[in-house]
Amino acid sequence: MNLLTAIFWWGTMPLQAVLMWFIVRNQFVKIFPAFFIYTCFSLLTGIGRLILTHTEKPYLYFYWSTEAIYALLGIAVLYEVYKTVFGNLKRAFWFKAIFPVAVVGALTLTFLHTPGLFTGPQSMLKVIMSSEMTVRMLQVALFMILIGSVALFGLRWRAQAFGISAGYGIYASVCLLASTKLYEIGTNFEQVWGIATVMSYTIAGLIWVWFFSRSEE
Repeated sequence: MNLLTAIFWWGTMPLQAVLMWFIVRNQFVKIFPAFFIYTCFSLLTGIGRLILTHTEKPYLYFYWSTEAIYALLGIAVLYEVYKTVFGNLKRAFWFKAIFPVAVVGALTLTFLHTPGLFTGPQSMLKVIMSSEMTVRMLQVALFMILIGSVALFGLRWRAQAFGISAGYGIYASVCLLASTKLYEIGTNFEQVWGIATVMSYTIAGLIWVWFFSRSEE
């Protein structure tokens, strides 16, 4: 990790602490419990990685185990946003089936297009990475759906659910694009990939702080 990437990456921890404070102060914990847990976990993970940054195996084990938890929390937050925005459809018989079907379908497609996923010494890492890519795609998809909802139904971007999705959408879009370029170009693109993903996450954090600094109207 170069100096610029390190500055941005470790600089997100104070941002996450501020976000936690706004969520608690404006009483959003009960409305968005999964996102609050995600924010707390992100802060604790950042502290843990900072402590283990000069180790080798402990850092790798900690990094990939926390990445697996990130994938699970990401799905939980997506469902929370989906349920919050489209909660008026909860009585429809098909409403509860849409999200799990989308998740299972996206995971299935990702796994089918990943050769040797469950074989080899690094099969677990491949599963975690594939799951992360699936969550990123779902985050972008939900963001696009919400953009369409704003245009069609006049939903307001001031709502915190839109803020969560906007931050995820920007971060996930950059991650998917940067990861694709990294795969095409190779290690020469690794430094740009690191800076791009960390900066996009910083932008996402600023978006979340802006939305959660305001009380729900």
